[in-house]
Amino acid sequence: MDFSLSCSAPTRGESGSCSVSAPDSAGVKMDSLNYSWSSTIGTATVATEPNGESSWSGTATDDVNVKVDVTDPTGAIAGFSDSEQITVDARDWKWPAGEDLGESSAMDACYGQQALGLTAGRVNPSQCTGHLFFDHRDGFAVGEGEGPWKGRWYVASADLSDSVAGAYWGLNPEIRSNGPAYDTSTLPRAVRTVDKCRSRANVYQVNACSSEASGGDDRSEAFENLDEEVRKHEADHVSAVVTEAAKHDVWGDWETVVTASESGAETTAQTAASTVQAALLTATQTTHDTYTGEKFDVWWWFPASGGTSAEWALAEICTKGIGEC
Repeated sequence: MDFSLSCSAPTRGESGSCSVSAPDSAGVKMDSLNYSWSSTIGTATVATEPNGESSWSGTATDDVNVKVDVTDPTGAIAGFSDSEQITVDARDWKWPAGEDLGESSAMDACYGQQALGLTAGRVNPSQCTGHLFFDHRDGFAVGEGEGPWKGRWYVASADLSDSVAGAYWGLNPEIRSNGPAYDTSTLPRAVRTVDKCRSRANVYQVNACSSEASGGDDRSEAFENLDEEVRKHEADHVSAVVTEAAKHDVWGDWETVVTASESGAETTAQTAASTVQAALLTATQTTHDTYTGEKFDVWWWFPASGGTSAEWALAEICTKGIGEC
């Protein structure tokens, strides 16, 4: 009998199949025959279907060799055996880093009480909190192949979107001239006797009062410059991270992940993302190391010990970031 085996060449994650056929003129009832399927990579068996049908299909993960043995339980038709190599095509997963990530100048400002220079890729603007730029360590899901690919695990889906166009720099609302006002009774007498700071004033006003009370030191001017310096420094971070991101292709790395276990696929994909994230964090730290930074002595409002009241303190704020300027 002139049987034939044919297999499709799918894209990873899509359905692939093999099927056995015979000429219509042979008049063979294909469903009356026995089909034993197996797939291998090299000499290792991937999957088997000993009591299958005339076709075998499933979600494709990587290149395999599929074999089928066909027998007739009545013995009237001679047996048939054949195999075919299936080549699985890669998906078009490419990180657009450096191509369509937007510009650092597109950053918006968010205001949060704890923020003094936060940059993040995905931000909750109302709380001024968010994730690190291009952090894909949780941006994927693995899945298992089916049919000839049963037992093979791959990155089945991924968050393939990224742009700094939705990025924010974080600024404490008290940096603004219209920031919230607080009781000034705990300020030094010389400061709180200035008219605009006699009862309640915001941080911006208190620093202006301090300058006036001391005969014109540069505290008020420094406070006005703080906002600009924070923005400048955070924009430097964005530029450094975008430049570094363009050197990597974490999505392309994920596309090729195929292993023999679920944990293996997860670990491999996680490692790829963590490697890129580490490079981006290094680029961020380099910005800290090379940025000269400026120190500002400003009066700041903060919760006192125990959180039952709040006090004013003359604080040194450094726009370089963590550590000393």
